[in-house]
Amino acid sequence: MISLRPASEADEKFLWLLRNDVAIRNALYLRRAASLSDYRRELGQILSDQTQKIYIVADNLVGDVGFVHLVENATHISLKIGISANDRGRGYGRQAVALTKQEYANMNLDVPLVVRIPPAYYKTYFFFEACGFVEVGVQLESKMLILEWKP
Repeated sequence: MISLRPASEADEKFLWLLRNDVAIRNALYLRRAASLSDYRRELGQILSDQTQKIYIVADNLVGDVGFVHLVENATHISLKIGISANDRGRGYGRQAVALTKQEYANMNLDVPLVVRIPPAYYKTYFFFEACGFVEVGVQLESKMLILEWKP
């Protein structure tokens, strides 16, 4: 059983390691790894920004296995998710998306949850499609596929 808990400064090193994971970096279009001091600043900005929420995906038997990052704007809420390399393929991502969708639906917001996926990441595309997201377009400058979910 997993849960989502709000991230804090105490999660800095775990989140930094995930942020620098090559697969996660590539999926999120982050071009380079971040130093711990750079990430410390980045996390501080995220935690102090009212339009962003970052959660730790935790398994009550295994411990912390990933993150969910939500960024609100006027037209949608961007969803970013990362699961640690050792914990991929165990259903944590699907469960984390389901919990995020459930929490989001309870908020009664009138904007969709949106994910942006690099075109070569067909497994990620099919993952989000299986989670109920629907393709709505392509971001022209980056060629990223845009999928959204509405309750």
